[in-house]
Amino acid sequence: MPPVAVAVAAAAASAAASSSLTVFAFGSFYLGSGALGSAIAGGVVGFAVNRLGGAVIGGGKKSRAASSGGGSFDDGFRQVVRLSDASQKIVYGRTRVGGHLAYIETYPSAPDSDGATQTGDNLFLHMAIIHAGHECDAVEQVYINDDLVTLDAGGFVNEAPYKKDGKSYVRIIHRLGTDTQTAIPQMQAECTNWTADHRLRGLCYSYIRMQWNPDVFVNGIPTVNVVLRGKKVYDPRTTLVAWSNNAALVACDYLTSRDNVNIPYGFGAGAGEIDDSYTIAAANICDELITKLDSSTIPRYTCNGALDTEQPVLDNLEILLSAMVGTVATPKGQFRIYAGAYNTPEAAVIDESWLSGAMRTRNRIERQSLFNAVKGRYTNPAKNWQNDDFPAITSAAFQAQDNGERIFTEIDLPFTTDGEAAQRIAKTILRKNREQISITMPCNYKALQFAVWDVVKVSNAARGWVEKPFRITSFNYELRQGVTLELREENATSYDWTASDAEAIASAPDTDLPSPYVVAVPSSVAYTSRAVSTVGGDTVYNLVLTWAPYNNSYVRNGGQFEIQFKESLIAEWRPSFFVSGDSTFADIPNTSPNIEYDLRIRAVNVLGVRSNWVTILDALIGSSGGVINSLDWGSVAASATFFNDWGGVADPVTSFNDWGSVA
Repeated sequence: MPPVAVAVAAAAASAAASSSLTVFAFGSFYLGSGALGSAIAGGVVGFAVNRLGGAVIGGGKKSRAASSGGGSFDDGFRQVVRLSDASQKIVYGRTRVGGHLAYIETYPSAPDSDGATQTGDNLFLHMAIIHAGHECDAVEQVYINDDLVTLDAGGFVNEAPYKKDGKSYVRIIHRLGTDTQTAIPQMQAECTNWTADHRLRGLCYSYIRMQWNPDVFVNGIPTVNVVLRGKKVYDPRTTLVAWSNNAALVACDYLTSRDNVNIPYGFGAGAGEIDDSYTIAAANICDELITKLDSSTIPRYTCNGALDTEQPVLDNLEILLSAMVGTVATPKGQFRIYAGAYNTPEAAVIDESWLSGAMRTRNRIERQSLFNAVKGRYTNPAKNWQNDDFPAITSAAFQAQDNGERIFTEIDLPFTTDGEAAQRIAKTILRKNREQISITMPCNYKALQFAVWDVVKVSNAARGWVEKPFRITSFNYELRQGVTLELREENATSYDWTASDAEAIASAPDTDLPSPYVVAVPSSVAYTSRAVSTVGGDTVYNLVLTWAPYNNSYVRNGGQFEIQFKESLIAEWRPSFFVSGDSTFADIPNTSPNIEYDLRIRAVNVLGVRSNWVTILDALIGSSGGVINSLDWGSVAASATFFNDWGGVADPVTSFNDWGSVA
């Protein structure tokens, strides 16, 4: 029996034949963050619970019209943490994550992307980053410092700045976490402390190798994120286990989740403790297609994000339910999953003949719990999977009912990745909040046919109700007193949605600034010569290097150009000199007639990121010319011995011995 069912059953047994049922929910009702745990422990609660949305008892985070919003998103999932006891992450659907640094070590020698062996002090940095504590379906994208990159067949990054002069300085190889996965051969070959025994079975991870180049790794070790297609889940409709972001199937998986040594990291429920008929109904609702403003369609409810096993299981369940305005109930010791939708009422009609006592009615909820507008945030893949505000959902009619005052509640939807879906959820929460009639009904034993969260029809002549639909939010049974129902009015229109209800999500980027880590070479580089008068009245001639105005703001404002020259017959370049980033020419000093010179220039931005060199060979005073050669200066020389700038990574690192017996 799952932990919740055990707690409820124990409480029921000790309560002299009384019975109570528990509900967890998002978007309709609220008790507060501490109420659920204490209520389950005592076994006396049947209220639906929501920490974020509207309320029967309490509310979400509320603000007046002048207030600005924002919720409590945790961006830590995109970080790469270095802890010996870090918790594992559970990835559902599709989302961007960082991970846990499980291994890091430097080695002096390895083949570069061209296959040529390179050697230097701390030249190659090797890392293993665990993204999820379970098998994942696929790695769809890779980000390095927020730059989306692609990998070639060998795992080498194809894009600048991590590929320079045709050579790639970053290699990434993934393992999805299967039970049969082997150690990565390239890692074994280049890291003597990583052996065939280091398989990391059941863990989805990436092996990352970086080859030092000061022009590539200006700020030390970059952050690597991946977009995962996460955990495979069981679908009772097909009896198959496969990847899905169906919100109901995700919730069901979390209720049953155990790791590979059979320790629960979700609720740990057995198969017989899940009522599959309700899971199937909820999954079908989630799969219903909804038309968007652009006439495309998406499933009604999807669930995409990452959970932390360190967080309480109830907190994690509530986060998952937020993606479908959903509910989980536990009548009769089984979990029932509900998606946010109108349920067909039960056939029986509750009327006065069912009552065993006086019925109490509340026509309005407290003023402090009312709101007439909803705003909040969701995860936006179009903005590098960052948190983004969705357009607020408002109601002029509800505002008028509240004396013209605009009252917001704020919600966070970290597992929702579509702006229009976020608005749809917000509208449901707003409409549910305005269904204010609730009743307490002491009933005879006829009410035993119902369960918590059923929708029932109530007729009452004194109140003018004829088969008015209500949802059961609490169900309490005592042998002597019968059944007491708590009900909240229910309306099918609360879940209605049309494409015209949505406001378009702006697709324009927040900024057009260029990447500070990609610096292009100066253009239109050429040379000429000019006469210069000395103090003694003589005339000498200098070579003059020229180039086009540079457009990159990181170079033009605070950056500079680095210039070197040498006699063509001499191997060594003279020391560099620098001119401002808004310059377009520079004199080459101390040049002599009838001697050929080689000239070169590169751009350096305000962060110190450098472009490749642009080189002119055999320049001669009295002549002129443009670029006739561009050297492949980005290559790392085999004799390099100064590559020790990885941000304090020791050589060799031997302290990471908590992951697969890495020495």
